[in-house]
This record gives sequence, C-alpha cells and structure tokens, in this order.
Amino acid sequence: GIHTGVFTEYNQTLAYLLGNGIFRVAVPTFFIINGFYFHPTVETRGIGWWLKRVALLYLVWMLVYRAFWWDPSNLKYTLLTVFVGSNHLWYVVALLFSGAVYYATMRKWSGAMQLSIGMALFCMGVALQYLGNFQVFGNTSANVWVNTIYVYRNFLFAGLPFFTLGVYLRQSKKMEQITQKQSLFVLITGLVLLVAESFMLLHFTHEGADLLLSLILLAPALFVWVQKQELRWHMPGKNMALFSSGIYLVHIWAMDKLERWWELAASPLFIFTTLFSACLALLLIWLNRYLKVVL
Repeated sequence: GIHTGVFTEYNQTLAYLLGNGIFRVAVPTFFIINGFYFHPTVETRGIGWWLKRVALLYLVWMLVYRAFWWDPSNLKYTLLTVFVGSNHLWYVVALLFSGAVYYATMRKWSGAMQLSIGMALFCMGVALQYLGNFQVFGNTSANVWVNTIYVYRNFLFAGLPFFTLGVYLRQSKKMEQITQKQSLFVLITGLVLLVAESFMLLHFTHEGADLLLSLILLAPALFVWVQKQELRWHMPGKNMALFSSGIYLVHIWAMDKLERWWELAASPLFIFTTLFSACLALLLIWLNRYLKVVL
C-alpha cells in the first residue's frame, strides 16, 4: 500500500493517511514478532546461528533485488546501500543489528531498563524525523542531514525499540495478563491517535513519515490482539510470521513485475500486488522447508 499509493487516483488525503499512517504499523509489528521469538530461538540454537541466518537472509534478498541498487559507476552509493539496505530491505539489516546489539549489551538488563531505553531511542528517532518534516533548520546542512531517511529510519531508532518491546512482552509475561477486550481497546485508541498524527503531518508538512509516535502504542496492541486471536483459532504463530514476512520481502519484486507487464492505476496495482505477493509468500514458505535462507 505504501509503495503502490493505493487510492491516490481517488482521494489524496485518504492515500496519505494510509501510506503515511495506517500501513506504517507493519514494520514495527514485524520487529515485535522477531523480538518475541528471539530468546526461544537463541536458547535452542545459539546467537551465532541466529545472526548467520539473518545475515544470509539479507544477502539472498539483496541479490534478488540487485537490479534495484547495484551501480558500479557510483561506488559510494552502492556501498552505503549494502550497509543500510535497499528500499524495504532496510528492515532485514536493521533486524540483524538489533539482535546483535540487544544480545551484546541489553539482554542482562532489567525489563524496565530495556523498555525505557527502547522507548527513548524511538522517541529520538521520531524527533529527528519531525525536525526534518517541519524544516526546523531551514536552508542548512543540518536540515539536509535530518531529512536523510537512514538517519532516523535505522536499527537504532526504528528497529531496536520494537525488537526490545517484543522481547519484553515474552520475558515479562505481561501479555498473559492482558485480556482480548483490553488489547482491542488499546488497538482502537492507537489507531485513532495514528490517524490523527498522520493527518497533522499532512496538514502542516505534506511530507512522508516512516516513524509516528503513536506506533509505540498501536504496534504492540496489534500484536497482542492478534496473539489472542491465535490462541482462540489455534493458528500457528510461526506460520503467521513467515507468511507476513514473505509478503513483505517479495512485494516490491511483485509490484515491479506487474508494472512491467501492465499499466495499472494505483488501486488496481495495490490489489494485484497484494494477491501476487500472497501467492509468492505461500511458495516461499514451501521453498523454505528445503532452503532455510529465503524466510
């Protein structure tokens, strides 16, 4: 939805509220899922296995998307892209660094300390983005810096906070104390705040937004609410994570192919990209049984 610009041809405001609002909950939720399953994986397989697996995942998908970023004539750009990730693959490299930094520095801290540091880092990231969105520094080099996307959209400000939150939900057992109705109430509250924040950015800046402050409430509420549904429907959480990750990893490739095959408006492109990506994600889940480096 973010990349296709769904509803752009019908209503610019709605398109903005979706692309720079509601759809932005996806990546933070993925980080929470990764953090939630981090300790069980590391305890059984070891941190070395986890780091190697994520690094290989990143390498494989960077190769899949090689045509999107490889530019031998611009070595600086190419090397920077390898470090920060091409397009949506920033999430995978941010996950790698988040897990490594958490394990090396934060895993022995108290849950309250982990949560506090994570939330502080996220707020710093949001602040940096807002400084750029509102052009606080005017026509200066500082303004150019804060408007550079990888300055605030990275593992430190966007990945580690939600990864740590996922770990906290697992380790503290807090999720077991939350009822389905409570999680739904917080989910709705977070959604209202997100739309309001997105509308404020549209009204005052007209610029895109990757980090929204209300995500710190909405993303965990969404994760907890879905987990409560999972317990009710007996849906394997791991399969849900693999399916959503598969869609995320392949959707840019799917959208690119569709745009090459047909001339589609934003909304039909969104629909067909979603369906195509879902089919490809199912294929990736099957392939992952034999090649453990695709998901």
